[in-house]
Amino acid sequence: MLVENCRQFLNTLAFTNRVILRWVPGHKGIIGNEKADELAKTGALQKQIGPEPVCGKPKSLAQLTLQTYCNYHTLIPWRQVPGMNHSRVLIRPFNKRAASEALALNRKNLCILVQAFTGHCGLNRHMFNLKL
Repeated sequence: MLVENCRQFLNTLAFTNRVILRWVPGHKGIIGNEKADELAKTGALQKQIGPEPVCGKPKSLAQLTLQTYCNYHTLIPWRQVPGMNHSRVLIRPFNKRAASEALALNRKNLCILVQAFTGHCGLNRHMFNLKL
């Protein structure tokens, strides 16, 4: 029903105007679309008002909520723990692309990456701390 209403509205609009529909992946780089995306996210976070049934919340909202919750409840304690300065400098908030790239590494290279992030590899500072 909603799609049909949109189609009819666009056909009516196109009767007296030139209408061009373009696919904009991710709303990136288009000012109007970025604003629309921002407003849609804001609206999705607000309480639903109106008659039942309401449309469900999008999966992206659940992902955003979960990511925000996890970042908040892991990063705050992580920043407050004393020590681990080497790891704190290297390990940043969750980044999906970086995580995918790390998990695509073979076992040997992933092991080296984890050792470098945690400071448990043959770096000069670590060897000095171990008095080796």
